[in-house]
Amino acid sequence: MLVVGTGIPSDLNASERLAARAIGKFLAQYQYGLITGGWPGVDEIVTKSYIDEIRSKKLNLSDYVIQVVTEDRQVFCEEGHIVRVPQNTREWLEPQKFADAIFFVGGRGGTYVTWLGALHGGMPRFPLGGSSGDANIAFKQTYEYWELMPIPGIDQVQFKELGRSIKTETDAIWLAEYIIKELLPRSLDAVDAVQRRNTDDAKSIFISYSHNDEGWVNRLRTLLRPAEKRGLISTWVDKDIEEGKGWESQIQSHLMKSNFALILMSNNLLKSDYVENVELPVFLQRERDESEFHLFWVLLEPCNWESFSGLDKVQAIGGVKSSVSECLTDADKQVRLIQVVERLMQALS
Repeated sequence: MLVVGTGIPSDLNASERLAARAIGKFLAQYQYGLITGGWPGVDEIVTKSYIDEIRSKKLNLSDYVIQVVTEDRQVFCEEGHIVRVPQNTREWLEPQKFADAIFFVGGRGGTYVTWLGALHGGMPRFPLGGSSGDANIAFKQTYEYWELMPIPGIDQVQFKELGRSIKTETDAIWLAEYIIKELLPRSLDAVDAVQRRNTDDAKSIFISYSHNDEGWVNRLRTLLRPAEKRGLISTWVDKDIEEGKGWESQIQSHLMKSNFALILMSNNLLKSDYVENVELPVFLQRERDESEFHLFWVLLEPCNWESFSGLDKVQAIGGVKSSVSECLTDADKQVRLIQVVERLMQALS
């Protein structure tokens, strides 16, 4: 969940502070992940409240927190996933790539722009009208034009509660729990239902990888998730094999039916006879025979990738002069992964 709001501590009013603290606490209590842009003000209050609650539950922050911050800004803590971005439009857009829903608390201009972006993308969005500022404007406009901009999965009467005044800690706690416990799961379920109905038309991507590189797969699938939620693509890896059915028949089916294939090349993958002798030959043959099929690959680490016969005929995303793992910073690695996603989306269009 992404929480945005007033970014100047001196501009924060009491309702914004109370709301931010309560949202951070209850997101952690119900074990939703948190995305933060690392700004002072609302970001900082939400994140610190969230981290305190996660730690009290003895949970691993790395499983729950993504910090998307500019290269010159300090992070709130060194745990969790840290994504560095330059000071440009990506600073505002990047956090939304990871989000399933957005909360709005206060705001003095930028928060309203973020709300417009979430509105355009059909993302579940919860502006706390009682926290004033941009969030109040977004709340009033949503309520007034509900037929044009409803929140997925909830009705106008339920949404109206977001306009409650926040004068005490009790007010903030009630509202935060009401949204996170009652409204958020309904809205997420509604969005997922739309996505499931759209998967028949989505372009499918078969990801070929070593289980030892599962972390890279998870990062890529996270970056691809916004496109999946919009019903544009679906990703498949062998961990998605359905129980009770033959594993090889499922792999063969996806090998032949997928629209794209993405190979994550590493020393671990070179040890896989199945990828070399079964998956790769199918991909290369389809690349030659089917104009709509595309084979992509990325070099995760220095390795003898030339030993996979035929792979040298396919240009690697980002080239082979340097691998993803050789990037100097986590931000550079993230940029390389984003390049992979952008190349896949270009092929889709």
